[in-house]
Amino acid sequence: MTKGSYAKSFVFFWIKIANSEKLSIIRTALTLSLPVVIAGAAAVLINNFPVPIYQELMLRIFGEGWRTFGGTIWNGTLAVLSPVMAFSIGYSIVERWNLKNPQDAVHPVISGLLSFCCLLLLTESSALDWAIPYNWVGVNGLFLGIVVSIISSELFLRFYRIRRLRLNFISEDAGITITYVFAALVPSMLTFSVFSFLKIFMTSLGYQDIHALIYRAISLPFKDMGNTLPTALLYNLARNLLWFFGIHGANALEPVMTELYIPAMEANQAAIALGEKAPFIFTKTFFDTYISMGGAGNTLSLLIALFAVRGQNSNRRIAQISLFPAIFNINEPLLFGIPIVLNPIYFIPFIASPLVLTVISWGAVRLGILPVSGDAAEWTTPMLISGYVASGSIAGSLMQLFNLAVGFCIYLPFVHLAERLRRYRFNASYGEMIRAGKTGAGEVGAISQVLVNDLLDSIKKNEHSLLKNTPGVTFMLDLEMRFLQGSEKTAALLGFKDVQEMTGLSLKEIFSQAMPDSWTNDILKRCLGVLANLEPVDFEEKVMLNNGTETVFQLTITLAEEQDSVCRGVVIVMNDVSELHHAREEAINASRAKGAFLTNMSHEMRTPMNAIIGMTAIAKKSSDVKKKDYALDKIDEASAHLLGVINDILDMSKIEAGKLELSIIDFDFKKMIQKVQTVTGFRFREKGQHFAVRIDERIPPFLLGDDQRITQVIVNLLSNAVKFTPEGGSISLEADCAEMENGACIIRIAVSDTGIGIEKAQQEKLFTSFEQADSSTSRKFGGTGLGLAISKRIVELMGGRIWIESEPGKGSVFTFTIAVKEGKPIEAVETATVSIPDGSLGSFHILLAEDVEINREILLALLEPTGVAMDCAENGRQAVERFTANPDRYDLIFMDVQMPEMDGYEATRQIRAFEGSEKHVPIIAMTANVFREDIERCLAAGMNGHVGKPLVTNEVMAALSSHLGIGPISSDPQAKAPSKQ
Repeated sequence: MTKGSYAKSFVFFWIKIANSEKLSIIRTALTLSLPVVIAGAAAVLINNFPVPIYQELMLRIFGEGWRTFGGTIWNGTLAVLSPVMAFSIGYSIVERWNLKNPQDAVHPVISGLLSFCCLLLLTESSALDWAIPYNWVGVNGLFLGIVVSIISSELFLRFYRIRRLRLNFISEDAGITITYVFAALVPSMLTFSVFSFLKIFMTSLGYQDIHALIYRAISLPFKDMGNTLPTALLYNLARNLLWFFGIHGANALEPVMTELYIPAMEANQAAIALGEKAPFIFTKTFFDTYISMGGAGNTLSLLIALFAVRGQNSNRRIAQISLFPAIFNINEPLLFGIPIVLNPIYFIPFIASPLVLTVISWGAVRLGILPVSGDAAEWTTPMLISGYVASGSIAGSLMQLFNLAVGFCIYLPFVHLAERLRRYRFNASYGEMIRAGKTGAGEVGAISQVLVNDLLDSIKKNEHSLLKNTPGVTFMLDLEMRFLQGSEKTAALLGFKDVQEMTGLSLKEIFSQAMPDSWTNDILKRCLGVLANLEPVDFEEKVMLNNGTETVFQLTITLAEEQDSVCRGVVIVMNDVSELHHAREEAINASRAKGAFLTNMSHEMRTPMNAIIGMTAIAKKSSDVKKKDYALDKIDEASAHLLGVINDILDMSKIEAGKLELSIIDFDFKKMIQKVQTVTGFRFREKGQHFAVRIDERIPPFLLGDDQRITQVIVNLLSNAVKFTPEGGSISLEADCAEMENGACIIRIAVSDTGIGIEKAQQEKLFTSFEQADSSTSRKFGGTGLGLAISKRIVELMGGRIWIESEPGKGSVFTFTIAVKEGKPIEAVETATVSIPDGSLGSFHILLAEDVEINREILLALLEPTGVAMDCAENGRQAVERFTANPDRYDLIFMDVQMPEMDGYEATRQIRAFEGSEKHVPIIAMTANVFREDIERCLAAGMNGHVGKPLVTNEVMAALSSHLGIGPISSDPQAKAPSKQ
């Protein structure tokens, strides 16, 4: 069995579960309870709206008891949701029973009340007057409510089937209702007795409270577990799995939260208050802030996915209603409205999303990207605000946005699948009507039987308009398997002008033009089987049409009977469900690709991190200077590799968002190629590879384009060539002028190698995001699988294209074209390393505004040999205060952008406002925000330059040289030291 077959079986397994009768009934009941849920959610929001001004206003207007209004609504809605749901499910089960068994109909209210009472019967009463405690009839008791309602209703109906247990009572005054009541009296009493004996039996075993027993069993696996990543993953898995089955996950795992994650939160808060490092990553704040955005299961991402997908009209309306509560992390309207509870379509993303976000957020903290969670915001605090409060910086809000996007990507394929399934059900409704006509069950069956009979009467009278105008492929065959009548779409599909042309033809004859013989024979056998067994059949079948089109049909074959039950033949309904199959495959492939990408990213990021951590430990322990230098060199290499991986991910994210832009300037083409040789030359020498460059003389010396992006593409292709070419192999770079007209030039650049080559079937995947030629490539050679996808987008932005020619074992040739214009000559700019002699900046004074201590230490250490005097500010407000107190003291300011209290942009604006129109002190942005719009924003705020993080010594020295007005600096020790003018 192939992987595709397993995936297809898996999807169909979930769809079969989703269509099961019991789950359908439960989903209906959950949806019917939506008014109660929305009213309760509104009450919760009224009492917990996280705006201090609102809280104070309500207190002033209504006094201390202002929450009574919302609390009263909550007491009558969410606080009693469990018995309400039990009633709704019991009602729905009997309503469905009545459609199938009209001769044994039961009033559905009786079953609803029965389920309601059986649930209360099992619920442990309080000590006062046998009262039912509120904590077990709300959301906490929902799981038991669902189970009890199903069991009690089924048990009641089993007793009801026994006619001797029904009491016959007819009253003309009371009407038919009293008949229903007396008929259900004995079955109801027997059902109550069974549940009463069950309660007594449980009590005799020492289990007074079934709810408490369930919740204790759930929290048992977490006993004695530590605050680790596996524990956090298990906690999130359990919490959302419980929610999926209708158990309030957070409340069920409250002991785990109380014993493990709340103390961790308090320990972090205490450490931060003392100025110490927070010891724990996983805390209550961590889960509330970064994992449960919009409530359990990261449902805020699902809401966005629902808005992004066309169709889903009913779900979009529910999403609109649920959006406002979800902003404040109240997601009951969404859980019970779509619903998500017991909805197999959303099982995987609802469980997977929190697990993926837990790993990502944990990794962000470990890498230092995200501060450890400290302060806790109110649980109803909206996203972005809660992230800022929890982390103490904008990094928390950005982490929430990133997690929201990841969750959106996880949910989106399944929202698409749900929409395809909805269309599939709609298309199959006609076949369902035919089957209902055969069974004759309830109103639907009666209507369907009338329609089937009308079809037969129309055929007798030669009135075919009803069947002829039926949407979809529907037709009727007689007992000899000859065509009687069908819809116009049937004729169109099978290659006939109209249905009259098909009349009287055999099944094989009508299918011969469009379908293969093997498929026709299979359909014939199934039709004969329906006639022999007197039972309809439903099935799906893939067929390759004679025109070469592969199509998947869902077929229903049922008997065509007259009102006197005489069979006249069969009715065949065919629905094209190819789109649904493709959607399933796309969803599965997208999930698989993203899963493989996350695994690969984890490897690509962990590998250099392992080197950094390991070599740091070696350097700290070793007293040998050479060994320390070796370890530091390896740390430098690993850091550069990690930065490259991060840059690839950032580039890809900008491409996916459509925000990648080109910086068009005049540049020297040959010097650009020389720069490429300089950057990649050491790699060729390491592997002993022969590298040759050829440049077409017809290429203009100066071009107008984005030389940085062109260099990025060439370096990426050369890096791949080095990676996949064995030692001693050959690699060449060739640039030709393919076309030249009116100053416009088409440049063709090719990178060829004598490497391992690539199979034809694998070449199509190379330029796809998150893909590599095959899964073994990343294991053997490494890499993110993003480089060629990024290169393709860059080349396309430049009006060109990229392709590959390759044979296994004979090497590969990657070629791309770009459209550029002839540029203007530019002056040569030396890019030699800027070096400032030791002690040469002793007359200068610099202000450094940076909130992260280690970043301050790095810059102080870099500039210490120059002798420059430096003052430090830990945020923008301190920087403004220091400068305005003594503006003549400082010759230059290094300004971080993201800082607490006041960011670098606002600090710069206030400094410029203080200076007025007089001479401005140079302010250099020092930030990890390195995109063009980030740099432009810095300049717009009044800054003079930009230095990116991680800091590069040459860039820092160049900034000092340029903005202190000291000109180019030589490393010659005899050179004159610059002085302050």
